[in-house]
Formats: sequence, C-alpha cells, structure tokens
Amino acid sequence: MADGGKNTGSGQVAPRRVTKAIVSVYNGGGLADRQAQLKRLLALVGDGRLRVPVGWRGPWDRIAEPVQALSGRSLRGKAVLDVL
Repeated sequence: MADGGKNTGSGQVAPRRVTKAIVSVYNGGGLADRQAQLKRLLALVGDGRLRVPVGWRGPWDRIAEPVQALSGRSLRGKAVLDVL
C-alpha cells in the first residue's frame, strides 16, 4: 500500500498506526519557559497523548544499575529512582 495502510481483505484499508516519540526537547526560548514546557509535557502525559515508558525502577542504593544501563545504551525507557 502506498500510504502504509494494511489491506483488511474487505476492500477497505485499515489506517496505519503511527508511533510518536519525543527524542529531545529544544529549549529555544531559553531557561525562562522551561516551566511552561514541563507543564505542557505533563499535561500530554496526563491526557494519555504522550506515553513515557519506564525501563527501570528502583531505590537509590541501586543507582549503579540504571547508570550502567543508560551509559551502555541498553535501557529502553526512563530510569525512575524511588525517593522515600
């Protein structure tokens, strides 16, 4: 299919699912609008329009694990440290 859709066999084409990801955030406005940017990102997460996968979660005393995984580029998703 030219548009990437999938033929369902019934003559109709099912829409193709598009995965979106934020790879980085460019803060062209300087430091002043970081709070607004964070509020916008949190609103997107809260609305379910932005998914934030967590690849590792644990306590501070195990911080070496996610640091090693992040530096080795083997962690998929975010690392979350629990603060108790």
